[in-house]
Amino acid sequence: MPEISARIELRHIRVFLVLADELHFGRAAARLHVAQSAVSQTLRQLEDVIGATLFARTRRDVRLAPAGEAFRAHAMGVLETLNRGVEAARDAGDGETGRLAIRCVLTAALSGLPELIARFRARYPRIEVDLAAAGTATQLDLVRAGHCDLAVVPKQRELGTLAQTELARGRLCAFVPRGHRLAARRSIALRALVGEPLVFLRRDAEPHTHRMFAERCREAGFEPSFAVEVDQIEMMLGSVAAGSGIACISSFVERLGYPGVVAVPIAPAIATTICVVHDPRRLSPVAARFLAQI
Repeated sequence: MPEISARIELRHIRVFLVLADELHFGRAAARLHVAQSAVSQTLRQLEDVIGATLFARTRRDVRLAPAGEAFRAHAMGVLETLNRGVEAARDAGDGETGRLAIRCVLTAALSGLPELIARFRARYPRIEVDLAAAGTATQLDLVRAGHCDLAVVPKQRELGTLAQTELARGRLCAFVPRGHRLAARRSIALRALVGEPLVFLRRDAEPHTHRMFAERCREAGFEPSFAVEVDQIEMMLGSVAAGSGIACISSFVERLGYPGVVAVPIAPAIATTICVVHDPRRLSPVAARFLAQI
């Protein structure tokens, strides 16, 4: 059977369905904008391939034969399936349907990303959004390998062939235990952290953030003392609440309202920027539509 169906062309099906609708060779030819002889020839080719007579023909009328009746429903299904396939391909090519894989750090989830995704889903309900958390280094590796469309991470200094678009901007804060001597301050200088044990994300998970913060401390005249390194921001705040040290992270994290922890802004202000990173060489239509909303 597969070899028979492979010999049936779209023109055979179109001619058959128009003739089945008109039951008149002349009218069918007019609708198809071809000569009547072309309709007859195409029909003969189709009947030869199928091995059955599809129309009962006399000088006075043309009627569907039993084989034609049986074939008609399937032929209509073929065209409907093909039309749906064309529409799906056009929608996917235009970024109207498909799947968008986004990976993000927690600070991104606190910086307006959920609202952006909600607007995107409302506008493009047929696009599936796959959102999951991952460390910055992991995210960038996924984007480079083509396993992820977009990474939402702290602004990077060097990205090579990747590109980044700013999503949101906060400021660096010191998250201190509620009873700490700095907790009542309206703001503090970074140098106020000299000698304080610091709680930070693991260096291998957030190398860029680690490096940038260490550079800021050196500019302020001291070497940071990373007493505790953890995997997640929630663990950072838990360690702060337990009195293990002070965490320096974005003001976005203040939205978590972690009990026993107070956020004190660093002054002068140090910007913390969240960006959406993509690979311009692999930018899908769906991802391009998402970036256009930022």
